[in-house]
Amino acid sequence: MRSATFRNIALGILALAAAYHLGAQTATAQAPGNPIVGAIASGASAPGLVVLANGDIYGTQNIAPGQPWPFLGNIFGGATPVQRESFGALKARYRGERGAAQPTQDR
Repeated sequence: MRSATFRNIALGILALAAAYHLGAQTATAQAPGNPIVGAIASGASAPGLVVLANGDIYGTQNIAPGQPWPFLGNIFGGATPVQRESFGALKARYRGERGAAQPTQDR
């Protein structure tokens, strides 16, 4: 009786290990990474437009049925340029001379 129980448990563990080895994957979402967040229906004189979450715009201007929508541009236009500034330079700009009154403008 004990040997049959041990055999069944061992076979069950072996089956679980084999199933994991053959089909284990990381769970991922099935939704697209860049969903549509806005759309404008096409009219007689205006093309249809679709806006994606990253700002890309696709439209139906002058395309044949069944063709992919052409990329028209991006709302955001690219990265925002920034100027690197040290923390000491930032403090000096607002602090002024040592012992002087605090500036009231540019705040």
